[in-house]
Amino acid sequence: MKPVNSSNHAQYFLNILIILTVVLSLAVAAIIFNNALRSAPIFLFLLVAGMVIMAVRGLARGGLLGLLIISISIITKQFIGSWSRDTLGFNLLETLLMAGVFSFSGYYHDHLRTYFDEYNDAKLKLQILDLEDTSVGLIKPSIGILRLKEENDRAIRYKRPISLALILVLPKPGKEWSGGEKLSVMRAVATTVKDTTRVLDIPFLLNSDKIALILTDTEINGTNKVINNIQRQLNNGRIVTQTGTSELLQQYAQIRFGYSVFLGYSKKSFDMLEAAELSLTRNVETNVGGIFQNLFIDWEIIGETPSFSTILPAKAKGVLDTSESDQSTPPAIENNQQQ
Repeated sequence: MKPVNSSNHAQYFLNILIILTVVLSLAVAAIIFNNALRSAPIFLFLLVAGMVIMAVRGLARGGLLGLLIISISIITKQFIGSWSRDTLGFNLLETLLMAGVFSFSGYYHDHLRTYFDEYNDAKLKLQILDLEDTSVGLIKPSIGILRLKEENDRAIRYKRPISLALILVLPKPGKEWSGGEKLSVMRAVATTVKDTTRVLDIPFLLNSDKIALILTDTEINGTNKVINNIQRQLNNGRIVTQTGTSELLQQYAQIRFGYSVFLGYSKKSFDMLEAAELSLTRNVETNVGGIFQNLFIDWEIIGETPSFSTILPAKAKGVLDTSESDQSTPPAIENNQQQ
């Protein structure tokens, strides 16, 4: 059944209902005219029952039941003696009108079901296309997790490295954010992350105070450089307060990083997000006090480098690149964990 254009579907359904009403009226008139006063209610009941069944089940699923009801009607007429050669034409007309009511009822059901299926599909596509959390300006968590799975599968299939960085945004010790302040802080961090990373990288909002960053084809040293760049930019980051003034991000927030790296090959199943959460937890516990960002970062290593690849030695230790950073960004040294 071909879909109906959304601009005229209401008129189309109205036309079907008008035709159904006309055919139903003719069928009722034929039953009353063609049957005795005591037998007419039986055939009216069969007409209504068949119409309801077809309207509920449709042509395909209710067709056999519709034929059964028509057969019951004919057999009943033969049993009470109203089906005779003299009234054959009127009886055939009544049967055809009854079949017409059943057909239009089933057709209306099928067409209405097709329309709502298309409507639900379109609604689902719109929900999928609604990727971004507009309050922060990042991909929504559900879409981000889906992209992480896709990139993770791709890395395993092609034996390529991939990293997942987590950025936890906390209020300064002794300070509580209002709803507006938290959004401003998260938006400032999100903007910095997006402006600092490559087009291929995928930042997304993991929850209300945590941002995740998928770094495709990136091993430990590359991830260190990315985080170092983000730290350097965050040191100069500013937020717009509710009063309209611009103030340093450092006065409002603390930033903690953690990340996991898949080196390209693993015999065991693994969870990049779980590994990154472990790294982040350790870094939160290690980097205490009122510091703005991590002094030290350690990470979780997953798997090993494929034998044919020279991306990174399996047990290499990385240090955050500080060659281009100013003194406000202290070196972050790892205490990496082999997994």
